[in-house]
Amino acid sequence: MTICAVAVTLLYAVLTGGVASLAGVMMALALYGAGLSLFIAPNSNSAMSAAPGHRSGEASGLLHLSRSLGTSLGVAGASAVLSWRLAALTGVGDRTLGVSEQAVLAAVNETLPLLVTAAIGASLTAVVRAPPRLRKQQM
Repeated sequence: MTICAVAVTLLYAVLTGGVASLAGVMMALALYGAGLSLFIAPNSNSAMSAAPGHRSGEASGLLHLSRSLGTSLGVAGASAVLSWRLAALTGVGDRTLGVSEQAVLAAVNETLPLLVTAAIGASLTAVVRAPPRLRKQQM
């Protein structure tokens, strides 16, 4: 998730709305995708290996539930902040159709710190959690 936080910070720096910034935006989004893929698999493996073998079904369900809940809350939080910032900048918070590109970009730039905070929080949670218990090999 640290890579994701770096990618969102990079996106914050290069998101200007001009055609020249497209390469930087694509690089930041590619870096974000790479960071997310490097985080999800080991994190899921660690969470599943911490569960007792006879509880693996419940652990899997809880893992997917927490991932879905986190995604939903992240999208809702980012959307709420984006809408709030658009309303503050333009007086229009419920639609972007008639809003200038610069106002949308300014609102997005003001929303990105929320995403960086979430990525740092996920990184810290992954680092400080208890080490997984080793399962006994059953034959």
